[in-house]
Amino acid sequence: MQHNSQQVNERLLMLAKRIRRLALLRAWAVLFVVTVASSMLCLFLDYLVRWSNPIAPILGSGFVIMSTTWTFFRSVLPSMNSELSPFAMALHIERKHPGFGQRLSSAISLSESDEMETRQFTNALLSRVNTELTEEVISGMVDMRRVRRSGISVLVFLFILIFLPVIQPTVISIAAQRLISPWDAPNWPRRHALKPVGDSNQDNPTQFVVALGEDFTVQIEDKNGRLPKQIWVEVWKDSLHLSSIEAEVSFMPSIAEVTLVNVREPFEFRISGGDDPGEQWYEVLVEIPPRVERIEFEIVAPEYTGLPPILSDGNLRIL
Repeated sequence: MQHNSQQVNERLLMLAKRIRRLALLRAWAVLFVVTVASSMLCLFLDYLVRWSNPIAPILGSGFVIMSTTWTFFRSVLPSMNSELSPFAMALHIERKHPGFGQRLSSAISLSESDEMETRQFTNALLSRVNTELTEEVISGMVDMRRVRRSGISVLVFLFILIFLPVIQPTVISIAAQRLISPWDAPNWPRRHALKPVGDSNQDNPTQFVVALGEDFTVQIEDKNGRLPKQIWVEVWKDSLHLSSIEAEVSFMPSIAEVTLVNVREPFEFRISGGDDPGEQWYEVLVEIPPRVERIEFEIVAPEYTGLPPILSDGNLRIL
């Protein structure tokens, strides 16, 4: 009986250890997937919204830490502390294989008893369950499908972790820094950098000139590419008046145009739109255009007249 009891117990303990190892492996895989998935979610949201509030990166890091901690205590720690005894393993096998009835758990329970009356019965029962406990039954207790699914998930997220920095190194670098060290998070570069395009002063690119009474037209472009949906031109004509004009975007998505009619006095303007707040002010000077104030005519008579050339700025009648 001692031999059969020891053999059955060893086989059940080996099965319990194998199940525990696989459960622990799957738990660590789940922890990895949850950590990476929550991190990628925060990175993606941070990239899309581009939070300017310094609290946003801290909240993102806190969400990742909370998700990882919750998964560790919910999945990993129970797997580390789980210890299946031979009797508990026997009950597990009986639930999975109803054909055993209660013979396996009864054999384990009776083998721990020292009663002489049941020794012969226990020995026979142990011999039978030892024969019924085949490798097919033992291997059927291990569910490899869940472990394989966890392994595939880990490989997928590993591929994403390797692939994303290759195609978007700058974006991933900034997003990762904001997630890892939120207290010293770098700011996202602006998507829009608006600037006027026109005949500015070469010595001072922020200065434009328009003739008195003429229309001032300026085109606006985005140095980073596509213009935002709305562009505002703020005009400051004097220290008491500030007006806003929405620029009309032409059919080309890379050019917008705004016109101020009949300019009579100098003014300043700035351009804002998208995430560009328009910090740069541009100056428009008004100059008086050239005009004709006096016209002089030189009249040269034929040589036979002997008359000298005559200058005149009035009405003339020449025969």
